[in-house]
Amino acid sequence: MKILKEIILYSIIGIGFGTLLHYIITTFILDYSFSPVVPNFASKFNNIDTAVGLQLLVFALIGVSQGFARNIFKQDNYLFRQSIIHYFLITLPLLLGGYYLHWFELDLKKLLGFLIFVSLIYFILFLIFYFSTKKKIDEINKKLSKNL
Repeated sequence: MKILKEIILYSIIGIGFGTLLHYIITTFILDYSFSPVVPNFASKFNNIDTAVGLQLLVFALIGVSQGFARNIFKQDNYLFRQSIIHYFLITLPLLLGGYYLHWFELDLKKLLGFLIFVSLIYFILFLIFYFSTKKKIDEINKKLSKNL
C-alpha cells in the first residue's frame, strides 16, 4: 500500500512539474506560442487529446522513476557513487521521455544541449541539497559535542 501511495504521489508530482516546465519553456524560451504539446509530437496523432494524454502519462512515468531514484541514497554510503547512479537514474528517463515527446531531435548538438541543461539543473539542485544537509549535520554534531 505504501508503494502505491508513492507511485500516485510521484505521478502527480511528475505531471505537475512536467506541465509547468513545458509551459515555461514553450512560452518563454522556444520560438512558438504555448501549445499543450510540442507541435511535432501532436502531428503524430489524429487529435490533440491523445497527444496530451500520452504526454501526461510520460510526465507521470518520469515522476515515478525519478521519485524512486532517491532510494539510491538509502542503499549506499558513498556519496560520489550514489550521486553518479542517481544522476543517471534521473537523466535517462528525461532523455527517453524527451526524445519520445519531441523535446529535441536526435541530433548530437541538440542532444548535448539538452544534456548540458539537465546536468546544470541537477548540479545546482545537488549543491543546494548537499549544503543544506551538511548544515543540518554540523548543527547536530555541535549539539552532540555540547552534551558530552
